[in-house]
Amino acid sequence: MMADEQRQLPSTAVGIPVSIFSQQWIEERHIPQPGEVLISITEPGSPPVTPYRPYAAIYHLQDWDIPYTIEDHPQGPLIPLREQDAHALLQFLLREQVHMTALTLHCHAGISRSPAVAIAISEWMETKPTTIALIQQYPLFNRRLYRTLCQAAIAAGLLRQ
Repeated sequence: MMADEQRQLPSTAVGIPVSIFSQQWIEERHIPQPGEVLISITEPGSPPVTPYRPYAAIYHLQDWDIPYTIEDHPQGPLIPLREQDAHALLQFLLREQVHMTALTLHCHAGISRSPAVAIAISEWMETKPTTIALIQQYPLFNRRLYRTLCQAAIAAGLLRQ
């Protein structure tokens, strides 16, 4: 499958439709439906994505695709997503959930960070595809990012331990 094509996700549940795209697809091709919300995932310091067409709401999540802090990087320490940043994303989703008709996520390639966020969201929000289907479609999802978001959802009372 080409990186700029939408990854076709199986539709096995009723709920918010979730799509995962590459950044290039969002910037050059995707036409969102009314009420569609975008979670745009980029590396810290990168400019926000400029979508091809407007979305109902956009959340810009900055996160390195790394499992732990890297101290000796030329740009300075690279730090994984902090729990406070995860809480901010959850608050955004809770505000938008009432009016959201679809949820789209993107990161650079759409294989690690955006699937991790989608899978974590599917743990507490009814989505199509379901958590299991997302994991099957994206086995290389970023587990550290997934755990951080699930811990934030537990702290917010959205998930049970």
